[in-house]
Amino acid sequence: MKKLIFLFLISISFLSQSQEKLNGVSIVAPSKTSSYPSINEVKNLGANWITIMPYSFVDENTGQVIFNTDWQWWGERTEGVIAAIVEAKKQNFKIMLKPMMWLKGGGYTGDLQFEDFNKWNDFEKSYADYILHFAEISDSLNVDLFCLGTELKSFMQFKPQFFPKTIQTYQDSFQFELTYAANWDNYKNVTFWNKVDYIGIDAYFPGASNSQPTMQQAKTELVKTKYELKDFAEQKNGKILFTEFGYRSCAQCAYQPWAHKKEVTPSADCQKNALEAFFIQLYNQPWCAGGFLWKWYDSENEFPRNIATDYSPQGKPSLEIIKQNFK
Repeated sequence: MKKLIFLFLISISFLSQSQEKLNGVSIVAPSKTSSYPSINEVKNLGANWITIMPYSFVDENTGQVIFNTDWQWWGERTEGVIAAIVEAKKQNFKIMLKPMMWLKGGGYTGDLQFEDFNKWNDFEKSYADYILHFAEISDSLNVDLFCLGTELKSFMQFKPQFFPKTIQTYQDSFQFELTYAANWDNYKNVTFWNKVDYIGIDAYFPGASNSQPTMQQAKTELVKTKYELKDFAEQKNGKILFTEFGYRSCAQCAYQPWAHKKEVTPSADCQKNALEAFFIQLYNQPWCAGGFLWKWYDSENEFPRNIATDYSPQGKPSLEIIKQNFK
């Protein structure tokens, strides 16, 4: 009898662990050498995961992916990425490593194009080298989850076999789990969700158009999205992971959450209401594995000039909403 009770308790413990949300925060790479105070700070939110993001730059004339250069921020380079992983492990965080790219002028990566079609071959090889570099580091340092790409719609169209082949190679070679970060308007077009561990979506879904929506108004506008995601997760027999989610602290923040360059009026209440509605309607659903809040700066010295309207909740009322849901 005692043995049966013991086995029952073990099974309950295992079940609760396996269903634990990935309560994550995206850590912005610091520009200079850092002890990563941000990694310790987000513990106070109840976060149990962080995203580390080594950035690269695309030369749209040559198709080359440029990374780990002396002129990049320290936290974006190999040295800074390794330091972040080591520090996160010390703080008992689980880690998603998420290589990301910049286009000239900050354009959308999903619209990447080359005048010479053959440059897609150069890009494919160069991108493969880029993510393999950080995949090998991730595996050697026991990173938990690796994101193969972020919002690469046109790349998937022109090179449809790249990700399926890469997934197979990585599964044969590495121990970490895998995902891909599809943009909110393109996740249904991804063909390889059955091959990765999570359906990754950057969750900037359009919502309430009001300048200052109440939480209830923001919540109502996400009803359709909720059922679409639920149906999709069931069709794919998988769980959705919000590889990015968040809202700027500005008026009309829920209407086009992806519009990060738009000149706006500060509004901490809009961010707070939109985030609370997001947690209720999307994040706290059984088909959702969790997500990664966008974003958290390493220190006040790293804050951008527009911090008052930025996505970061640092020093804003939204912090309490996040703490209530990261539990």
